[in-house]
Amino acid sequence: MIWEWDVDENTVRCTDVCKGHIRSVDSVAVAPDGNRFASGSWDKMLKIWSLIDDDGESEHKKARKSGISQTKTPQVTLKGHKECISGMCWIDNVELATCSWDHTVRIWDTEMNSSVREIGGNKSFFNVQFSKTNNLLATCSADRHIRLYDPRSTEGQIVKVTLTSHKNWVSSVSWSSDKENLLVSGSYDNAVKLWDIRSPQVPLYDLNGHDDKVMCTNWSHSPLIVSGGADNTLRIFKSSF
Repeated sequence: MIWEWDVDENTVRCTDVCKGHIRSVDSVAVAPDGNRFASGSWDKMLKIWSLIDDDGESEHKKARKSGISQTKTPQVTLKGHKECISGMCWIDNVELATCSWDHTVRIWDTEMNSSVREIGGNKSFFNVQFSKTNNLLATCSADRHIRLYDPRSTEGQIVKVTLTSHKNWVSSVSWSSDKENLLVSGSYDNAVKLWDIRSPQVPLYDLNGHDDKVMCTNWSHSPLIVSGGADNTLRIFKSSF
């Protein structure tokens, strides 16, 4: 479902019901231009959806005018992963990266509707995030490591940097929105860590506070870092960078 939040009125309503997956949806990501979004599921399928109707009007605006939720079907379904698609991010308005429990990261061309590159790992991947400031992909997985890749590199070492400090599965990574060398990670060891990729041996800071697994992190609005945990809490940290 797509929900519209009116900040001024403090109201939320459903504008679109998206039907296509046959199992739980684990990840979604909106393209940078806002015209499409992608979804990944336990049904192993990647689906691409349009947010613009045939007249060029955004569909949530049409739903707002009519007051009725629209039913949406995917533009295309892409197959390739053999297990759950656990995370995804857009590299640009055409290329999309996905990660999966099948131990792979895939790069997709959504104009050609095909997988153009596959990166293999030794454990399940849980999250993948692209940085517009340094053009690197950050991944995290069940082997406790965070790895950085250049998605457009065809030569040399595949893994550019490896960050290791967490004591359990790393569930989430998030790049700083304006500092190209900084990212945060969250883990099942209850910790959030702040990293400078130029000094990968140890994190800059351990951000403590959660009493259970850290499930998600976000650093899209500097200087605030937000994390959510299995302890039913959100933690907001303020960075000084």
